[in-house]
Amino acid sequence: MFGLLAPANTPREVINKLYQAIKDASKLPSFNEKIVEQGGYMVMNSPTDYDQYLREDVAKWQKLIKQIGSVSSN
Repeated sequence: MFGLLAPANTPREVINKLYQAIKDASKLPSFNEKIVEQGGYMVMNSPTDYDQYLREDVAKWQKLIKQIGSVSSN
């Protein structure tokens, strides 16, 4: 999976401009070909959806890492 992240507190209008530029580029066959060449595929999530996905993914892995850590320290 590929994703684009911006520094914390990046203004929403900058995030929206980046999102629109990537969304526009994703319509170009050459852009999609490069993604596929690297083993990926295009999914255009909104910035809000991607933020939610990342937060859920981090929470999932944190839970697993804590479980593994408590098992290995016993």
